Amino acid sequence: MKVPVCLAILFLNLGLMSGGTALAGSESGSNTPPLSAELQLASVLQAEHEGRMLLALARARSTFEQYDQHVLARLTYGRLMVKSGDATGAVALLQPLAQQAPQDWHVWFWLGSAWLLQGKLVQAAEALDRALALNGEELAVWVQRAVVEQERGYPQHAEHYLQVAAQLAPENLEVLLNAAHVAEQLGKTGEAIALYRRFLSRSISHRSHASLRPRILERLHALSQSQAVAAVTGVSSGDEASAPQPAVDDIDSDDDF
Repeated sequence: MKVPVCLAILFLNLGLMSGGTALAGSESGSNTPPLSAELQLASVLQAEHEGRMLLALARARSTFEQYDQHVLARLTYGRLMVKSGDATGAVALLQPLAQQAPQDWHVWFWLGSAWLLQGKLVQAAEALDRALALNGEELAVWVQRAVVEQERGYPQHAEHYLQVAAQLAPENLEVLLNAAHVAEQLGKTGEAIALYRRFLSRSISHRSHASLRPRILERLHALSQSQAVAAVTGVSSGDEASAPQPAVDDIDSDDDF
């Protein structure tokens, strides 16, 4: 059974229309959407927060078609394309922002996420590194960077990024699940079991993770059995790091995690 790798993008709430999260260049007159655009973008976020993603996407497209030169309108439509799984469309929308707003970490995060969905892992890594250079305090960027390394087949590198993420939010569910998956890839069975158990304990009240729990329970049972057999036979159950193995070779972008 494959344990899906978490995509940080589906949990990141950028709050682009609140909390003072200004975009790079948004103070200039050319990049500041007029009030009508702001109202339209607010309605996009409202639909998104209500879970009405098709409506949010339609509103974002409509807003972008009217204000295609505005950073925020383009970014909002692009990130919703990523979240809906349209990586090709998202890259086409977001790439111009790398020139228009190169100091905005949001741009690099979502562009890197789109490339990750396309399987263009080198480009994804470079874009996410740019995002980290601009904002090293954003949890989702560290988790997403770890996902790229898992997909590249370098769990030991992914472990490094997740260790930083754990310092920012040690009980975050995406951090726990990705860390458990990486520990398992590295042959650290005992650590993987402990992390899976922490994930299960802390995800009980999270409906967005309900579909994952049966699969994690199944994986935890298999690992526990393997560890028990190893204890009886005296054969190592893989607590020591083993040679890197290929990462999960598909990402389920439809799960809400």
